Amino acid sequence: MCPIKALKGELIAEFIGCFILIFFGAGCVAALVLNEAQYTIWGIAVSLALYLTAAISGAHINLAVTLSLAIYHKFSLAKVIPYMFAQIAGTFKGLP
Repeated sequence: MCPIKALKGELIAEFIGCFILIFFGAGCVAALVLNEAQYTIWGIAVSLALYLTAAISGAHINLAVTLSLAIYHKFSLAKVIPYMFAQIAGTFKGLP
């Protein structure tokens, strides 16, 4: 597979993972405050985001995870900036 196509897929996966995490996570906190709902949705959101993106991008879904993997493990430094942009875009898009 072409490295550019692979990176594009990884970035889309990170975007979707961050979107799911924030959309459902912030949504469940809003529901808790307004209706005294339970926190079970937060756990489901985290699990769903991880299961959907782990095989494609490694499921970083967090800027700190991406940076730490680049510094302490063998994650490519060339991917850090694109991953961060995808994660920030997914996070902002997921805000309710």
